[in-house]
Amino acid sequence: MTVNETIEHIEEVEKFTTLYMKDNNSEDNRNVKKSFIAFAWEESNGNYFQAMKRLLENYSADYKYASLFEAIQGIKANVAMLESSLQAPVEEKKEEPKFFN
Repeated sequence: MTVNETIEHIEEVEKFTTLYMKDNNSEDNRNVKKSFIAFAWEESNGNYFQAMKRLLENYSADYKYASLFEAIQGIKANVAMLESSLQAPVEEKKEEPKFFN
């Protein structure tokens, strides 16, 4: 290998990062890996780190929406309680007992 070829090889290696993941070699894990690879190619042209970033962003957005939904439900409940407390209380009519003459 010449010096120029070595430099080109090193420059090529610098462009890519490798991520090793330890997992059990189960059918489930193989299916997840295949799904993730397909997702990475569809969403980010095979860039695994960008694909992970998209998954994390989606997860974060789902969590934020769930928290927001819970907050809205709490506000609705509080408003309903306030509205019911502000309504004029219904006066009960007290009837005098009637006696027969």
